[in-house]
Amino acid sequence: MISYKEKTIKARKILQTIANGVNPITKEAIESDNFINDPRLSRCFLYVCEILDKVINDNENNKLTRFHITKQEKELVRFPDYNIGITLFTKCINEVMDLNVSSKLSPYEFNKKLRKFGLLGESIGESGKMRSVLNEKSSQYGFEMEHKNISGKEYDMIVINDYVKKYLLENLEKIMGE
Repeated sequence: MISYKEKTIKARKILQTIANGVNPITKEAIESDNFINDPRLSRCFLYVCEILDKVINDNENNKLTRFHITKQEKELVRFPDYNIGITLFTKCINEVMDLNVSSKLSPYEFNKKLRKFGLLGESIGESGKMRSVLNEKSSQYGFEMEHKNISGKEYDMIVINDYVKKYLLENLEKIMGE
């Protein structure tokens, strides 16, 4: 019989696969016009994966570790050479971190911290949900807004250029309140 932990790990792996645009059954790429490739769903799946990670870690450690990144880990971080969103930024950070020492950097929590730090503003969207927006300070630091169209869904996405990537990486502990 499969254990609770094994079920949780399997569920997380399936959601991670879908979030990465791969059919978990056939292992083939999901067509780009498929609704499942909508970035909002991918972010949702990644958020649920983070929760499942915390559940798994809680059961193993009986407590969550705080976010911590070393200077050596920062030196290993490699970002793409184009403007990226917060989700990809946090993914690049998480790839080099020792998750036995630190919890993952959550895109949701990082976005919240950027708002608290004043680098992003917030606004209530059409759906009534709080969303991040550019403010005067974010424009000064080089945050930008790009218009996207995925599967016929149009939306605006906050992206960060090379200058902002470097600034955020250098000030990660300060932003996260460590």
